[in-house]
Amino acid sequence: MTAADTGTALDTLERRCAAAGHRLTPLRRQVLSLLLRRNGRATAYEIINDLPSVGRRPSPPSVYRALEFLMKIGFVNRVAATSTFFVSVTDGPRRHTVLLVCAACGATEALEDEGLERALSQAAGSAHYEVDGGQTEVNGICGACQRGLAPA
Repeated sequence: MTAADTGTALDTLERRCAAAGHRLTPLRRQVLSLLLRRNGRATAYEIINDLPSVGRRPSPPSVYRALEFLMKIGFVNRVAATSTFFVSVTDGPRRHTVLLVCAACGATEALEDEGLERALSQAAGSAHYEVDGGQTEVNGICGACQRGLAPA
């Protein structure tokens, strides 16, 4: 991710916080910045370990609260299968997201597709379930790993 992309994401976060009346604390901003520096994907402990590089040493609960805030405002998702957080900035209200998770390298891609959401809801309904929650995780192997090009 380029410095310009990082600046754009941080500016968008600032505007969204101001519009919603939320406070953008230095820690929240730094957590997003560190996630972006790690190509948009990291565990909470990787972020905690990176924070001294920006002059901070907060407690793990503080970092988790910052990540929860970023998820709430629509900037970050959490992949339960890998305990990883990844940047996924949406412009509008967050829809149900299908996360494709590579079992080999951990790469994650978010699919936000109305047809897919409708099909999932219909399938759940026919089984007498109602979809609850903002995401579904699907494990597989990404194209880069299939071609042997994934980073080690």
